[in-house]
Amino acid sequence: MTNMIDPWTASISALGPITQKTPLTGEALAPLLPGYELELHPAPDDAPDNPFVVARRAGEDAIALEFIGHRETGYVVTVRVHEAGRIPNAFMIGSSFDGTLLKPERCLRNEGPFRNYITCDMADEPWLLYWITSEEIAAGEGGDVPPNDVIARGAISFISWIPWRAPDEADT
Repeated sequence: MTNMIDPWTASISALGPITQKTPLTGEALAPLLPGYELELHPAPDDAPDNPFVVARRAGEDAIALEFIGHRETGYVVTVRVHEAGRIPNAFMIGSSFDGTLLKPERCLRNEGPFRNYITCDMADEPWLLYWITSEEIAAGEGGDVPPNDVIARGAISFISWIPWRAPDEADT
């Protein structure tokens, strides 16, 4: 196995080979991820409609990718990317917030299990959410977005891709 990551370009309708019509099954995902081990997980109690698949590089413990599905459709509805370099047309995981073009006014504080993060997007690429954290952000109170100087000291922990249906795409 090589240490090279197969880069996936992110767009409004696809993340590399993944689209909103990709089934959330090992059979569908395994051919797209050679050299990765997949684990199918049932929906957790705090998200009962969202089963998920975790992908790890063979022989490694770190999560590389998470594919979140929806119980009713059976398709991927979100991909969380944890490996730097997977999305070459996005900001790099591990980058400091102030080293990107992200703007604090496009950030929101999360609650629940993700309360230690703020999420930010770019106006022209709302299908990519950047999950930013730091000790200061994690220590903050839920609900309020931290001050700009605190956000600026944060770093990108992971990126979520959320597929958007094209305006002319009919439900099938």
